Amino acid sequence: MAQCVQSVQELIPDSFVPCVAALCSDEAERLTRLNHLSFAELLKPFSRLTSEVHMRDPNNQLHVIKNLKIAVSNIITQPPQPGAIRKLLNDVVSGSQPAEGLVANVITAGDYDLNISATTPWFESYRETFLQSMPASDHEFLNHYLACMLVTSSSEAEPMEQFSKLSQEQHRIQHNNDYSYPKWFIPNTLKYYVLLHDVSAGDEQRAESIYEEMKQKYGTQGCYLLKINSRTPNRASDEQIPDPWSQYLQKNSIQNQESYEDGPCTITSNKNSDSNLLSLDGLDNEVKDGLPNNFRTHPLQLDPSGDSSNSIDGPDHVKSASSLHETKKANAGIIHGACLTLTDHDRIRQFIQEFTFRGLLPHIEKTIRQLNDQLISRKGLSRSLFSATKKWFSGSKVPEKSINELKNTSGLLYPPEAPELQIRKMADLCFLVQHYDLAYSCYHTAKKDFLNDQAMLYAAGALEMAAVSAFLQPGAPRPYPAHYMDTAIQTYRDICKNMVLAERCVLLSAEILKSQSKYSEAAALLIRLTSEDSDLRSALLLEQAAHCFINMKSPMVRKYAFHMILAGHRFSKAGQKKHALRCYCQAMQVYKGKGWSLAEDHINFTIGRQSYTLRQLDNAVSAFRHILINESKQSAAQQGAFLREYLYVYKNVSQLSPDGPLPQLPLPYINSSATRVFFGHDRRPADGEKQAATHVSLDQEYDSESSQQWRELEEHVVAVVNRGVLPSNFHPTEYCLNSYSDNSKFPLTVVEEPITVEVAFRNPLKVPLLLTDLSLLWKFQPNDVSGKENEVKELSEAGVKEFHIVQVSSSSKHWKLQKSVNLSENKDAKLANREKGKFCFKAMRCKEEEVATQSSEKYTFADIIFGNEQIVSSASPCADFFYRSLSSELKKPQAQSSLHTEKQSIEDTMRLIQKCNEVDLNIVVLWKAYVVEDSKQLILEGQHHVVLRTIGKEAFSYPQKQEPPEMELLKFFRPENTTVSSRPSVEQLSNLIRTSLHYPESFSHPFHQKSLCLVPVTLLLSNCSKADVDVIVDLRHKTTSPEALEIHGSFTWLGQTQYKLHLKSQELHSLQLKACFVHTGVYNLGTPRVFAKLSDQVTVFETSQQSSMPALIIINNV
Repeated sequence: MAQCVQSVQELIPDSFVPCVAALCSDEAERLTRLNHLSFAELLKPFSRLTSEVHMRDPNNQLHVIKNLKIAVSNIITQPPQPGAIRKLLNDVVSGSQPAEGLVANVITAGDYDLNISATTPWFESYRETFLQSMPASDHEFLNHYLACMLVTSSSEAEPMEQFSKLSQEQHRIQHNNDYSYPKWFIPNTLKYYVLLHDVSAGDEQRAESIYEEMKQKYGTQGCYLLKINSRTPNRASDEQIPDPWSQYLQKNSIQNQESYEDGPCTITSNKNSDSNLLSLDGLDNEVKDGLPNNFRTHPLQLDPSGDSSNSIDGPDHVKSASSLHETKKANAGIIHGACLTLTDHDRIRQFIQEFTFRGLLPHIEKTIRQLNDQLISRKGLSRSLFSATKKWFSGSKVPEKSINELKNTSGLLYPPEAPELQIRKMADLCFLVQHYDLAYSCYHTAKKDFLNDQAMLYAAGALEMAAVSAFLQPGAPRPYPAHYMDTAIQTYRDICKNMVLAERCVLLSAEILKSQSKYSEAAALLIRLTSEDSDLRSALLLEQAAHCFINMKSPMVRKYAFHMILAGHRFSKAGQKKHALRCYCQAMQVYKGKGWSLAEDHINFTIGRQSYTLRQLDNAVSAFRHILINESKQSAAQQGAFLREYLYVYKNVSQLSPDGPLPQLPLPYINSSATRVFFGHDRRPADGEKQAATHVSLDQEYDSESSQQWRELEEHVVAVVNRGVLPSNFHPTEYCLNSYSDNSKFPLTVVEEPITVEVAFRNPLKVPLLLTDLSLLWKFQPNDVSGKENEVKELSEAGVKEFHIVQVSSSSKHWKLQKSVNLSENKDAKLANREKGKFCFKAMRCKEEEVATQSSEKYTFADIIFGNEQIVSSASPCADFFYRSLSSELKKPQAQSSLHTEKQSIEDTMRLIQKCNEVDLNIVVLWKAYVVEDSKQLILEGQHHVVLRTIGKEAFSYPQKQEPPEMELLKFFRPENTTVSSRPSVEQLSNLIRTSLHYPESFSHPFHQKSLCLVPVTLLLSNCSKADVDVIVDLRHKTTSPEALEIHGSFTWLGQTQYKLHLKSQELHSLQLKACFVHTGVYNLGTPRVFAKLSDQVTVFETSQQSSMPALIIINNV
């Protein structure tokens, strides 16, 4: 399973907490609604105790309770509908999505480097909501009400009379047979009387007087005066007070509608009355006999007039995304607790402490003692007497003869006063107060009784909680009884037909198994509960099973991918399109490029479909395009279906942006080497005329034999003119350019004559492609031959005897050449004819103060001399030529800045990353050449300017012709509409951090005296950017092939396997490492992997080191 925010030791106690009911008068509810909160919601952020709690167990031993939390909710007299719970769970999952741009952890497993999300917040939200929304049942008491808060306002005319009415109403709800819901723990429910006082508007002396009267009537431990609303609504905006309620209300925003005027559910009391809008925890404003009618309907009760798809038997998926969006939009401007000050917060927190310490826990302690006394007296009875007593108590139990009939459902049904249920009550109470030893003992005892009576529902519940109690026992006196959980799950699912309880078992047991690193067992358990009755549940469990497979000690990558595919399929059926797309994309990392073409096609097809549904049209086009460009093994019918899908999606994309750039169509293929260009046809098409290109070939226009004759005739004429010798710079006229001709020369064409281009297409599919209305897009660029290119042409065409590099200069705002690092000591840089030379220079960044003193228009010139005298480049024609070329660059139209702040921020980040690899260093080479032409020796002097813009890329003094690849896609482009990439390339991203290793080339060690050889190694990390960078250095060896191990050997890094560093702008950091060797040999130390990200960004990537040489070290024995 994926990593969770809470550990299982925190999750389980937070999922099973003491439940307290709240019954408020209408005036009390009005005071809390001034803060856009109900009374129950007002207490939510403060419901966890901040200190340890102590109580006595039945043996009078002191028991410590840590981080106790209570759950206060309004009384609801109708259980939630399963369809409404299903809708709530759908909304919770759809509302929780991974953060935009978040790149997950990099997990290396074999040959796979997978970007996998380490956490799944949507699953945690689902699990929390599922456990909180479980309705109370008769076979267990964990979510039955232990106490009831009776709340009225000090502004009531007769507060004491109001308390009496509330008390009578609570008694009627609990003991009247008309109400089967909610459930109450014991008949004698604790009643706690709370007097709410509005500090800003109420009479404090009257409130204190009423409170004194309450203490005399109910006792000091049974009542409380809670003062709130110290600020008036008019002053609410004067001071910024924290809003601790939003995080709780957003989790259940569907049932807790906070817009009182526009609540989503209405309840009609009669035909003539207006609808009373349901809001918050199901509270409405209807008042009957002076009491609030706030317990009529559960908040998860659906509108009867709603869509039938939300019924119990309806499908999982509903319009969850839109409803959640509307709810968030409605709640966006609501300020909770506007009338509360920080002092009020402390008062509410103190109220919860007092209620728990003085009211709830003493009540629980007393109840446990009473139940324990009953249990002890029961154990003292003889078996025969006990059987008779049990029979007397169980007057309403199902007769013995019908046990076999009930075995197929839930077994026996016990009355509330049955002795077996008293044991279960005691077990649940002990569990709620974290007394897991006593809870386990009681569950174990109850389990035996339930199994003896064949009460399978009760037995399954006891088995479930006995297993959890055994796991949570301090000191772990016994191993986790996983077989208890397995039996409970099977009973819930197969005998009781209760998938909700079975799911709860699976969620708890899987977390426990995961905490024990039993990922295989956890995965099997999760897969076991997948079924056809709930696509959402199955999808979430399959995804967690996939994470179990990838988190194993030996990751099972293919099982991970397979179950992610299954999860994506079930997410799609549940209407969770975004989660489905995410699952398929994560699985694609495993299947891509592994030769499983049919699986790849299926995944790409599904990704395309899901992306189109989510209106991610560019992603949809890309996915369908991948299906078509690969050598497909699909049948002709399937290929045709893929092609139709692609064309349909592309049609929608083109309609949305008709003026956008033309697409790169994946089909048909263009055979670039077969492309031919023909000059010289004397027929001119009329304006707008188009010619059918089917089966038209240049062979009909161009005769290669006659062309060769014309070539020979041309050479003969030129030779006669030049006294029988062809000039060295002579090139015959080309009429047809193809893959065999010299295409480096610009061809000459005749004005007003057409140019014919022949393009060879290939269709890789088994279905025909119909191409219509093809047009050749072209652009004419006049050849502006500068003086520099003329010099180069003369130099290349004349007979060069010697070529001397006189001086190398540089010009830049930020860099300057420092020295030459050539190995040769000969200062004379001389090249003979057709000889190449390699020169190395060291450049350094200009000092900060030097740059600061210069304006943005200033450049620094530096000279490295190879001859006898220096030519001051800043005062020579070099500078003039440089500034002229610079001004021409500045005249080019610049891209307009974006008007959107978000886009501007992205562009700024891209620019910051790109600058890591940019130098903008202008190199000026001053040269002198000795040329022989027409038996005369000439001395030519010139200069070449080369602009080094990026480290690691070749730079030329004149444009280089790019040879087209052998096979490329058909590309259509519109020159005037150029698009800029929305994010930097991987190559640019991988240059944030530069690394180098410093170590001795050889190291001698006496292995016969000491078996381990430790060699100190220094790893230098250089931050190339002007921003702070977070760096992770991973020393764990990436899996390599056996051949690589044979060549470079294997060794171990000692100490930490991972370092997390923070490098300031352009900071150089030295990291001291130690390499451990066990025998002699040659080793490659270049194994550290470096990950880096900008401190204010979330993208993580591996620094590219493919081009670096192996860091070899020789280990010798002495």
